[in-house]
Amino acid sequence: MAAQSLNLDAAKRARLAAAEIDLHAGVARFVLDELLQVGRRASLLVGKIRHVSELIETFAEHVLTRAQRSSRFVEESDQIRAGDIDHRAESTLQMRAETMLMTADVVARLDADQIHMG
Repeated sequence: MAAQSLNLDAAKRARLAAAEIDLHAGVARFVLDELLQVGRRASLLVGKIRHVSELIETFAEHVLTRAQRSSRFVEESDQIRAGDIDHRAESTLQMRAETMLMTADVVARLDADQIHMG
């Protein structure tokens, strides 16, 4: 089927079933009240993703992110609550604040060849 323009209207339901579906378009627009995607695997290859949302909720057993560079800008508060947290840097770890508080219930340890305070 080839056409300059094609409209498909269904009052209740439209269904497309195939072993494989290819969609090629310069611009694709989807306006949905609710999107349900069920699959074993999803692969997305894009140059840039812009996501605007009021709330993002992710529930996962394991989340892994690998990146060449990563930046995150949070205007108000950023909270991490975990059983253990491990941050490692190969060269420099920098933390700056107007006020910094560090508290430990049992042991607080700082180990280095040189320690400069003041």
